[in-house]
Amino acid sequence: MKLPSIKLLMVMVLVVFITGCSTASAYPDNNEIWTTFPSQFIVGDTYILESHEKIDGNIVGIGTTLIIEENALVMGDISLIGSNLEVYGRVAGDLNVLAGSAVIEDTAIITGNINQFFQTINIKPKALVTGEINTYTLPSAASGQMGMKITQLLEWLRPGVIVIIKGIQVIGLVLFSLIGIYLIKTPTIRISSVLGSNLPAAWGAGLLTLITVPIVAVVLIISICLSPIGILLILAYLVCSLWGWVALSSFLGTNIVKWLKLDWSVEPATILGALILGIITSLLSFIPCIGFLIILMVSATGIGGVLLSRFGMTPK
Repeated sequence: MKLPSIKLLMVMVLVVFITGCSTASAYPDNNEIWTTFPSQFIVGDTYILESHEKIDGNIVGIGTTLIIEENALVMGDISLIGSNLEVYGRVAGDLNVLAGSAVIEDTAIITGNINQFFQTINIKPKALVTGEINTYTLPSAASGQMGMKITQLLEWLRPGVIVIIKGIQVIGLVLFSLIGIYLIKTPTIRISSVLGSNLPAAWGAGLLTLITVPIVAVVLIISICLSPIGILLILAYLVCSLWGWVALSSFLGTNIVKWLKLDWSVEPATILGALILGIITSLLSFIPCIGFLIILMVSATGIGGVLLSRFGMTPK
């Protein structure tokens, strides 16, 4: 082989070696020990990706705090809503942040694009971002306020807050049922009796009321001259709905007490029914779409019972 050919071959090998070293610097060294995790979906709480830990996929977070430590790696995208982000390590994919706050530290390496919505990400001077930085805001000065409102709203969507809200709803139903069964005991027992004797008819009447009354009330209110009637109709509808839940609690509690062969009066039986009914409906509310429809059907049954009993005036 001629001397120039040998020199050319050596130069090519050197170039490949240098390129390989520079490319490998963005990814874990094969000689190092890394702990690999799959894609992560985070809601609330704090998630820390520690040194020599790798996400072989994407990270999606809602209302969370995400910390990517130095020498940690995310192979995919990071998409956060209403969250706090601190990046000291490496992200091979895109960084998508909606509201919340984010800091890209000096040791961070972002290979993909940074897409920020309703906020500005704090990127330190020594941080390496090889992709594009895109900022999306509304064309008005109120965009920052809207971003803050979105962040505040998402703060309320944390799992712990949702559980507290559902607990308050259950306690509210128990207290309301207790007050109702003491103040209007006899009419409520009559409604409960109607539910026990003719449950399908009560459901049908309640469902028809649930559909027609709001429409009729809105039409009456729009007509202006008949708006007082529309308002009274809405008030009557609300009374039927609330009273129906009390009657349903009494109906459920009474039947449970009979099934358990307990010698309880109607008051504690109603409280038991309200507690069970509140817990069941709270759990159903976590089911998208279907859970809401089931709760609506239950509410319709209570409304129908109130109507069929003529507001508790029908004798048992």
